[in-house]
Amino acid sequence: PYTPLFRSSLKLPQREADEKLRALIEQRARALLERLGPTSDVSRRAAVAVGLAIQRGTVVDLGAVAKTLDLSARALQRRLAAEGRTFRALVDDARRELAKQHLADPGQSLAQVALLLGFSEQAAFHRAFVRWTGVTPGQFRHAAFAARRRTSASTS
Repeated sequence: PYTPLFRSSLKLPQREADEKLRALIEQRARALLERLGPTSDVSRRAAVAVGLAIQRGTVVDLGAVAKTLDLSARALQRRLAAEGRTFRALVDDARRELAKQHLADPGQSLAQVALLLGFSEQAAFHRAFVRWTGVTPGQFRHAAFAARRRTSASTS
């Protein structure tokens, strides 16, 4: 839970801020938002908060995301429901898009990707990915690498 002191400290400038890391996180958040399609300001802000929480490895729950948006959990639920969205769908969308990005990195094992996305085990990630995309993480990775090879071969 965020305390008022913690909230105020979030606004302080960081002496050791990593500008490259900030730019990378913002770039990934923007890419995620573009893939999510048109949404309201609340949905968009909630999606960013969910994506950043996943990337930071923090617990993604309705209450924490609502607090980052200065809303109660119930108010966030109501606003999302008014748009026909659910918090669970936001989390799934963010995880799916981040999974695709991580799977495109050959340096990360499937177990590492599952862990980065907050899954308790690789099997749970596997089932979720198949539900989201209709293909296994391994099949997706293979297709992504094949597409990359075709693209690099055609530009050479």
